[in-house]
Amino acid sequence: EFDRVLFDFNKYLCLDMFVEYFDEDFIKFMTVKLENHGIIKEFFEVNILLFIFAELSSKQICSILRRLNSNNESFDSFGPYLVYNGEEILFVFKWMEFDKWNNEEMLWIDFLLSIGCNVEIFAFNQPNTILSRFINKFKENTIKLELFDFEDEVLDDQEFPKFKKVDKFTIDDFNQLKDEMEILSQEDNENLLIKVNGKEVNFEDIYDVFLCTLEKEENCLSKDYCCNYENFKSTDFPCRYVMEEFNCAFTSKDNFGQITDEGIWEFNKDALENKFYELVKTMRICPFFDYMENKKALTKNSRNVNPKTYRKWCFIDEDGHFWYFFRKMWFNEEANIKFPGFSKMVGVKKTDYELRSKAVAIIDENIDKIKKGKIIEFKSTQKSLFDF
Repeated sequence: EFDRVLFDFNKYLCLDMFVEYFDEDFIKFMTVKLENHGIIKEFFEVNILLFIFAELSSKQICSILRRLNSNNESFDSFGPYLVYNGEEILFVFKWMEFDKWNNEEMLWIDFLLSIGCNVEIFAFNQPNTILSRFINKFKENTIKLELFDFEDEVLDDQEFPKFKKVDKFTIDDFNQLKDEMEILSQEDNENLLIKVNGKEVNFEDIYDVFLCTLEKEENCLSKDYCCNYENFKSTDFPCRYVMEEFNCAFTSKDNFGQITDEGIWEFNKDALENKFYELVKTMRICPFFDYMENKKALTKNSRNVNPKTYRKWCFIDEDGHFWYFFRKMWFNEEANIKFPGFSKMVGVKKTDYELRSKAVAIIDENIDKIKKGKIIEFKSTQKSLFDF
């Protein structure tokens, strides 16, 4: 209903946006071209608009416009053509010989396919290896699921119970995966050993990953769902589930790194990789998980961190408070500006900008007193990390 209202009352705004984002490529509906298909009607801009609305559904139009608005992007960076071949509307992309497409282009194509648009790609002199990798980006992963159960009889001298294989099958269709997971969720898995692609996994863990995948599929979402949070805020990983796992606190207590005397957090890359490999075992249940892309993102996000110059991160002290550096001063989430020193810092985490903004607002309200040195600490009911 919302799409219909948006569609009916904003037709001409839609036209303006199409012209803005497609620029001259939008006017591919030229009379000369259309005459090749026996269409001799002169097409002005409004005629073009009405023609598009006749060929594309209101849901498709609104989805495209929403993505353009929310993502603050245009098609200009990789130049698609909106064309008519005599039978249908097509989005045509040219992939020139020396061009290198990044994730943005692939997400746009996946998005257009997910809303039922027709897409054609003309690749000029691209090697077969590159074309194969590109095509694989739009394929679902094949999943080998193996189930084992306890042997009927366990001998007294056996140190560990033996398992017998119950089933082994390959899943290359999401509906099949959905059926199997629903069956497993209704059964008692206490005596069941589960392997995904040869790796032993816990059912609760793979079921959490499955629910994430299920939300994407049941809502017919594109891979934007995987790569972005709300309002198309990009994640640091091409998988929101992995992002959430690596968006937690990293502390020296958990051996994820240490802080130098200069205030630099040095990651223990081995510990991070071990965490990633353990997570990958369960992520394999997702047909859309891209191991290599997430591995690259891990490498990129495991560089040493200096929260003083890299505001995306903040320190955690031994009492669980978060310390930010802004406007040439340190302060925590309670607006306390008495920094205890690097020796009291035990870890780092990604900055919660909403929490930081609240602290900044408190400091701004009391800036005069702070300048006079009358306030260095504020009372707050805000709970710290270790209060939970």
